[in-house]
Amino acid sequence: MSKLADKSKQAHAGFYLTLVSIVQSLALGFLLQLLDAELIAKGTLSLNISFQAITVFLGIILVWHEYAIGTIAYTWKLDIIDSAIPFLIGVAEYMMIAAMAIPEDNPTFGTKRYALWLWSLSAFAFTAVIAYLNQHKKAQVETDESSDVIKIPKKNLGFTVGYFVFFVLLAALFSFWRLPDKFLWIPSLVICVLFSVEAFRANRVYASV
Repeated sequence: MSKLADKSKQAHAGFYLTLVSIVQSLALGFLLQLLDAELIAKGTLSLNISFQAITVFLGIILVWHEYAIGTIAYTWKLDIIDSAIPFLIGVAEYMMIAAMAIPEDNPTFGTKRYALWLWSLSAFAFTAVIAYLNQHKKAQVETDESSDVIKIPKKNLGFTVGYFVFFVLLAALFSFWRLPDKFLWIPSLVICVLFSVEAFRANRVYASV
């Protein structure tokens, strides 16, 4: 193993968790800024915005949690893909929050903002799929070399692919069919529940490993 590869593995945990923490902190700050603006402008948060905000918040927690577990359990040689993924996740989270911030009376995107949020959510799930594929491929090399390294649960990738497909179908539906604004909280609640279930699953997935 080269000196660079050896140093890369040694610095892996600190580098990745620091990078992910910075990106997720920026996403959280943007989300709180949006909620503050909503409260100032309207004096309250609608059910739809509330459920969307909880979903994004849970997404931020899940990203940090998975990387925290991953950097503890696995090490691998970092490359440009490893550097890009946390930033891509951050961009997807930014798009989700930005879609929520579009005014309802916006002449161009006002009527499409919920569909845009769903497409951004699909992008978030897609980046998660890439992250799990990348992690699984590289950490599998470690498991071949050392039997005491925890294997990545394949359920993580399977569930994330399922969520991605579901969000894409939902986004496609809302791109051609507009649900009245007063009922948008219903699909937002369903998505929020899915993220809550995923947070519970993620908390327990390594317990049996």
